[in-house]
Amino acid sequence: MKTVKTLTSDELNSLNNLLDKNNSIIFELGQIESEFIFLNNRKQKLQEALINLKKDELELGNILNAKYGDGKINLEKGEIEVYQ
Repeated sequence: MKTVKTLTSDELNSLNNLLDKNNSIIFELGQIESEFIFLNNRKQKLQEALINLKKDELELGNILNAKYGDGKINLEKGEIEVYQ
């Protein structure tokens, strides 16, 4: 045989408050995880863009080196000091 007892309104309110806080925390953690997914996607795309940029820099450096020889470039003056 079971006995059913009724919780006080304070006890019921306390339990509901804990449940609400728990749900709020879980919801916020889900939002953060969702943001991580999007941030990781953006990070991956930026990493790929950086790798491609470095390839372009290397390619341009090789072209300039073949044309002018090994040297140091001054971007402000638009000059290259060639090592001989």
